Amino acid sequence: MVAVDLPGHGKRSAEPWSLSSATEVIASAVDSLGRGPALVVGHSLGGYAALEFARCRPERLRGLVLAGASASTRGLRAVPYRWVAGLVPVYRRIG
Repeated sequence: MVAVDLPGHGKRSAEPWSLSSATEVIASAVDSLGRGPALVVGHSLGGYAALEFARCRPERLRGLVLAGASASTRGLRAVPYRWVAGLVPVYRRIG
């Protein structure tokens, strides 16, 4: 099992978030296992990134579990997610 910090989170908080960079982080983690296709689990934004990994790299995926993830990144369904994401820089400044 490997847990990753996606860009903009944890040890990678200084890195800018992008879907392609998050997908690369997941791909590197799967490769680091050296065991072939992997079961990938994603929660929240990690679920969105895991879904993109599954779309781009299906040959490296044995299975996919998404929890609390949204497939919609536009429109009214995305408003709460974007609002919370906008608070992250403020929270980091005030600690």
